Amino acid sequence: MGLNEDCIWFVNNQPIDTVAGLWVKPVIPTTYVLQQNICGTVTYDSVKVNISGVGVNELSNNEGLKIYPNPANTSINLEFKNSNINNYSIELTNVLGQLQLVNSEIRNSTITIYIENLLAGIYFVKAISKEDHSISVMKFVKE
Repeated sequence: MGLNEDCIWFVNNQPIDTVAGLWVKPVIPTTYVLQQNICGTVTYDSVKVNISGVGVNELSNNEGLKIYPNPANTSINLEFKNSNINNYSIELTNVLGQLQLVNSEIRNSTITIYIENLLAGIYFVKAISKEDHSISVMKFVKE
């Protein structure tokens, strides 16, 4: 017998899997109970997974981010409605999460990013606060 056969995972007293390690993505706080039967000795352990939005907070309305034009072909404009604009960095990623651009210095409340070298598709712009690490994410389409 292998280790996987010795383990049973439960949620709400219902078995959900028989593996030694379990990857979960709950949408509400959930407690998982692990039953192990090793050489006839049965033990239990529990893991509580809490849900938290830490690190993915949207910027408040008065500190928002606007992207235009959208869709775009050669460039996009990012307009910040924030007086502390120097406290943000910009990341541009494709739908696979691959980093396409990093701009660590923002000097104006509106910046232009040239995208003519990107393939057509969907991209994400992240404005990351250097103070509280909050993130505003906006989507745009490259034609």
